[in-house]
Amino acid sequence: MSPIRTLILLAGLLLLLLAIFAITLIPEAEAKYNLRELPEDFVRAVHGLNLSVNSLIGGQVVNLEDEMGSLAKRLLKVHEERAFKGRLGELLNEASFSYSKLAEAAKYVSRLSAQLSEERKILDRMFEYLENCSIERAKELSDKLDLDPLIREVEAALTSLDQVNETALLSEEHRSTYRRSKDILKKVYSMLIELKKVKDLLEEDPRVLRELCLARKLGRSPDPSLSYGRALSKLKGLDPSKGYSYSFEILQVKSWLNDGTGRGTGAGTWYPESDD
Repeated sequence: MSPIRTLILLAGLLLLLLAIFAITLIPEAEAKYNLRELPEDFVRAVHGLNLSVNSLIGGQVVNLEDEMGSLAKRLLKVHEERAFKGRLGELLNEASFSYSKLAEAAKYVSRLSAQLSEERKILDRMFEYLENCSIERAKELSDKLDLDPLIREVEAALTSLDQVNETALLSEEHRSTYRRSKDILKKVYSMLIELKKVKDLLEEDPRVLRELCLARKLGRSPDPSLSYGRALSKLKGLDPSKGYSYSFEILQVKSWLNDGTGRGTGAGTWYPESDD
């Protein structure tokens, strides 16, 4: 069954459930909101989060920022004003808070997706230059990178998701989307931190970085007259396993730790421990 058909079926089932209990549990005169719109809003929040996360990892920007922002405010208002009465009403009021946070997270992720899409163009070119040991050109591109706003968007999205009560979500599909989204965002956060480390590495003496790169690429030892301690320390701090979609590129940069002769830092034959 396609995701769209699943969402439609789920919405229909929720509407049916609500229709059965609405008359006895939620007096229409007391309800401040259209009961029939609420399950649709729940589904819309989950779908928006799923779509924005898929956009983030797939590179195809989908602008949901305004839609999800408005939805988050609407659902939060339901929760704050305790819009529905009765036992089922209270469950829906509580669920509205969690779904408002899903929509809020989707808003941040949608914005992040658009920003990261632009930064990827710079990152991809930067790593191409690093592969060819063109350190100065890579540094020029690195200077154009602004990763801090992206990190703040991920942190905001994760903060929203941390406030979700998973048990308040009304289906396993919703809970699965919530868990998957949170897992992916944690990986994206770690990736951005590793990319910041690469950017920081490029602040080092380009002669040193070029020598490390060429030694690995050409199978020779680097120039022993240069001081490598600071660059090596930063290289050792890279963790390609946390690089997510840039794991391979970060691994290639970290491979500069081993010169082309196979000695590298393990042999301790030419790398100084620290700069003077």
